[in-house]
Amino acid sequence: MQVTKLESTPVGKIEILWRFVCGHPRVVRILLPRQNEQAAKRSALYIGKPVEQSCPEIDRLCCDIISYLNGNRIIFSLSLPELEICTPFQRLVFTAQHQIPYGSVCSYGELANRIGHPGASRAVGNALGSNPFPLIIPCHRTIKADNSIGGFQGGSELKRALLACEGVVGIRQSAWRRGHRERVSRKGAGAWVVAEPNAPRHHTEYCNQEQR
Repeated sequence: MQVTKLESTPVGKIEILWRFVCGHPRVVRILLPRQNEQAAKRSALYIGKPVEQSCPEIDRLCCDIISYLNGNRIIFSLSLPELEICTPFQRLVFTAQHQIPYGSVCSYGELANRIGHPGASRAVGNALGSNPFPLIIPCHRTIKADNSIGGFQGGSELKRALLACEGVVGIRQSAWRRGHRERVSRKGAGAWVVAEPNAPRHHTEYCNQEQR
């Protein structure tokens, strides 16, 4: 098992655990700042101490992560995550989650409907809570139906920061924040889009986007 470390990013230290599978690098886990120490210790119980190393594909992923965190629109490819380590239900959830466009959000219930499991919002939330590939699988783009932030393995503040990086504002806490009262728009079962203050209102549905 290899590890590539991003020591300095706009949100803090990020680590990428990966390995070669049939000669190709595959990401096993992305460790966000809040979970770095705990997740690394937990992973060490199963895989031992990873070797610090990189390769061109992982280097490109690191550059994409840095670019994304600096506010650039990046569509991460599903070719790197080792989805085979996940359960069939997790793969179903993660694939649908990956299709939520940059700058859009949806509710757990909407995502459950999207994958053909209406009423399974809690199961969807549990799957996203155990997402080994945050950022690549953008689990921060799913929020609660009441427009509150919901859970996130990197913590609620990091989730807000990632959404804000994509121009998503107005996710409420206990009440609407002053100056951010734009309501989330939605169309059918599509993704929710939050308009920035004074920006034109618009709707966006799920779409298939060309991968990098």
